[in-house]
Amino acid sequence: MKIDSAKFSVLLKPHYNDALKYSRALCATWSADDAEDVLQQSFLLALENFSSLRDHTKFRSWFFKIITTTFYSSIRKHFWKKFLPSDSDRSNVHNIPDVFNRSEQTENRMILNKALSGISAKERAAILLFELGNFSIEEITAIQGEKAFPRSNQG
Repeated sequence: MKIDSAKFSVLLKPHYNDALKYSRALCATWSADDAEDVLQQSFLLALENFSSLRDHTKFRSWFFKIITTTFYSSIRKHFWKKFLPSDSDRSNVHNIPDVFNRSEQTENRMILNKALSGISAKERAAILLFELGNFSIEEITAIQGEKAFPRSNQG
């Protein structure tokens, strides 16, 4: 099946910066290169599967779901890297990367990154989807593949 890369680019363009911020924030405890790898893998997966997106108005949530899934896969890879022999020094794996320009880095942002690194990946993704992506709770639930909780009718 032919991939409409021009249409993909048009749909991606307004969401690129938010996707980049989201990827960098998700990978805040890894290196900046890892965040870029997650985003690049997401671009490839999205482009390969673009023909499966029937409703182009849902591109944004569809693409962020791909980023989230790619991030979860990367977590597993990072976990197993600990058990594989490597010649490289792993001392920088848990440092907070230079996600934002150092001149713009504030104490509050560093505190936020530290707090985000202290919660589970799924919780971090949910918070970032809400705060950076402006997704609703229902959209986040769908992106993360969770079942929605029934709303209480108590008032």
